[in-house]
Amino acid sequence: MARRGWRIGTAALSAWLAAGIQASSAGAGPRLGVEGGLNLAELTYHADAPLFDPDLKLRPAWWIGLPVELPLRGRWSLSTGPRYVEYGEIWTLTLISPDFTVTGRTHTVLQYVSLPVRAQFRPFAGRGLLLSAGPELGYLVDVKTLQDVTTSGGFVPAPAPPTRATANIFPVTTPRDPYYPWNLVLGAAVGWELPLAGHRALLRARFAQGMTDITRGASVRRTTRGLEIGAGLQW
Repeated sequence: MARRGWRIGTAALSAWLAAGIQASSAGAGPRLGVEGGLNLAELTYHADAPLFDPDLKLRPAWWIGLPVELPLRGRWSLSTGPRYVEYGEIWTLTLISPDFTVTGRTHTVLQYVSLPVRAQFRPFAGRGLLLSAGPELGYLVDVKTLQDVTTSGGFVPAPAPPTRATANIFPVTTPRDPYYPWNLVLGAAVGWELPLAGHRALLRARFAQGMTDITRGASVRRTTRGLEIGAGLQW
């Protein structure tokens, strides 16, 4: 898996450098920018023989990027640049017995540093509609988990809800089991550009679907998925 991610990353870097050389030879320089916003994310769950059906919910997370746009020919361009992306979930599981009910909630946030390579196209001359699509290779830098377990009924008193000081929050260290370090994502976006104080503002909505398994378990397959909504500025 690591070798595959390295080959993908090398190919993406080669494409970026080739586009940069082509753009420089045409006399067009790169355009720098900054973007960020909300990521409505989830971690999909597929089991060969599930013992229970977890209640998975979308979790609002964040993303921020430093895009570099390399103009190509006509209305085409290539966009890349480092990004920080979060994918999270809220996992709720309830166990009911005749004497008591146990409810457990787990908040998980996966934090990636990634490098996208996107082809961009402007259907109309000048600023306006912007379409983009392409792969993105992410490296898992941290995983944070908050667990909340409550018991009701019977003779067992319900514990106090955890606070940030007492919650079970921990980073996953190398080798970051049970997660793979690399995550390949394919994304497609639609945006709108408009002038702002001599620069170029951008509103963008992007859907990103993970293409590789993020967990090492043989019987459970999980992937990332997110709808990114954000804004940026390019100069």
